[in-house]
Amino acid sequence: MAKSQYNILVLMSDQHSKRQLGCYGDNIVRTPNLNRLSSEGMLFENAYCPAPLCIPSRMSFLTSRRPTANRVWSNQHILGSGVPTWAHSLSNTGYETALVGRMHFWGPDQRHGFEKRPIGEYWAGHIGAPTEGGPLFTGVPYAAAAQTRLSVEMAGVGTTSYHAFDELVTKKLLEYLDIQALKKPGERPFAATAGFLMPHCPYFAPKELFDYYYERVDVPIATESELNSQPQPIHETKKRRSIHKPFTREQSRASI
Repeated sequence: MAKSQYNILVLMSDQHSKRQLGCYGDNIVRTPNLNRLSSEGMLFENAYCPAPLCIPSRMSFLTSRRPTANRVWSNQHILGSGVPTWAHSLSNTGYETALVGRMHFWGPDQRHGFEKRPIGEYWAGHIGAPTEGGPLFTGVPYAAAAQTRLSVEMAGVGTTSYHAFDELVTKKLLEYLDIQALKKPGERPFAATAGFLMPHCPYFAPKELFDYYYERVDVPIATESELNSQPQPIHETKKRRSIHKPFTREQSRASI
């Protein structure tokens, strides 16, 4: 392996604000491992997602192109298999590329250049394909997994299949890294991405974590002036998702 070919590991959480990381100044949230990684690596202070939606943003992350260039504008659009990703490029330079878990691929191509996928998507679908494996949510309405009023009203103690999926992603990632650690000097370097679903809603947490954070989190209260100054599209979105009416302080605290 050439000196310039370092191993690459990307950990990608879902809907995770940098404001809820210790390495970015949050004194409440417990993220010791991420804090250590940031202290030993590079910390970006001005990095932005190229789109406010999951799939357009993720596909731009893979291709280094804007959503308009990828022709991926919504969570139902498919990235063409002929569009090169950094996984293709690194494979061409000798890397073993791996995707462990979530990337939110939509369409029949569930690789887009990644050589290995120890575990695939939480739900991998494309137009015309049936949903396999039974219901993903049983005790929790699927609507609670979106930014809706229901997701806040149901927030509290518990776990979901999202938690189970992330635990499986962690297990498979560690198994993959153990294999990589056995490689001899000069063998192929790896470039791996581990995709997690959390802290995406639904807003549930194991009891130990819920109890720890409940009294510690801040509950910001927007003033009438701040609410009225929001752009009209935000007002329309809030009405469509039934979140334009105020929540109780307890509901807000539980969902944070």
